[in-house]
Amino acid sequence: MDHCCEAKSQELGQLREAQGRLLKIVLFINLGMFVIEFGAGFWSQSTALLADSLDMLGDALVYGFSLYVLHKSPKWRVSAAILKGAIIAAFGAGVLIEVVRRMFLDILPRAEWMGAIGFLALAANALCLYLLT
Repeated sequence: MDHCCEAKSQELGQLREAQGRLLKIVLFINLGMFVIEFGAGFWSQSTALLADSLDMLGDALVYGFSLYVLHKSPKWRVSAAILKGAIIAAFGAGVLIEVVRRMFLDILPRAEWMGAIGFLALAANALCLYLLT
């Protein structure tokens, strides 16, 4: 292997390491927000917070899987995108069932918690967006 290709290989390795560190950061942000939002959603009886907490969990699972496939072939990386779609579809179906259930039980959420935790989730998502771009 010539010197040029060795340098590119090392550069690619360093880039993947940096991507791995970044994925770990956004994974932990999303896991933390999942716990916070799920607890707040359960306590405040907010389907919106529960739904967003599941989205955070889905993101964390995909970031974890992305860490796993980071050094694998493009086929593996495509499977990470398909996994994300499947997770979101499954969570969406669960949320829809919960919304219908709550309509018939006439359950009202605690709005002040929804606003505060929603703002925190927005900040977490904005931070992840900034880090990933």
